Amino acid sequence: MAVDSEGVEGEGCDGGLCGSGDCGVDTDRSDLLFGIGWFVLLADEWFFEVHGFASFGQYGFTVYRYGVMGTVRVLLCFVCAVTFIGNGLPGSSVVKADARQRLLNVARAEIGVREVGHNGGKRVAEYLACTGIKVPAPYCAAFVSFVFWKAGYSAPRTPWSPALFPASRVVEVGSAGEGLVFGIYFPELKRIAHVGLVESVKDDWVATIEGNTNPEGSRDGQGVYRRMRHKRTIAKYADWL
Repeated sequence: MAVDSEGVEGEGCDGGLCGSGDCGVDTDRSDLLFGIGWFVLLADEWFFEVHGFASFGQYGFTVYRYGVMGTVRVLLCFVCAVTFIGNGLPGSSVVKADARQRLLNVARAEIGVREVGHNGGKRVAEYLACTGIKVPAPYCAAFVSFVFWKAGYSAPRTPWSPALFPASRVVEVGSAGEGLVFGIYFPELKRIAHVGLVESVKDDWVATIEGNTNPEGSRDGQGVYRRMRHKRTIAKYADWL
């Protein structure tokens, strides 16, 4: 029976705070809005420099500077507010949903990876390296850590299944949802001993993506699989986003 390795400092995937991604923050929209704002301000300065105060007169200058451009600035602020409120500020539910999908897309790309020998192979070695462990070793928790790292997150980083469920990350069992880490409790080990990622939930069934399993759902399998598990088999969920 396989026993998960103790967690140590990760040394194989040191991508920094955001190793290879954008940490779930939608920067494209922010850059566009800042660009529009700078364009309006620069256009204002250019227009005033070209035409000058004399071409307006006191009254014309006041109308232009505080009337026309003032209105433009107010409208720009309004557009920014509507855009952010409608599409979500960084950390809001909409942006978080996008982050969950990006995370799951990374996990989906790993489906089909198979071990070479037992708990070995090039890709399995990369999963384990993210947590400072060398092959061969059980890797369900390392797989989860690898997916988060590749999606651009610095945590979690552990090969030890129970460590994925600190009190600050655990959510209600009834709150099962996509992008959460799930854990299965093994009475004979008296701990969480197999983990993976929730892909979707429908009625009493949870679609998962998990490493070190097989079509039968073993915790000591031979690769990365998509599985269907009944809710009652899952002991805990953790939200790392």
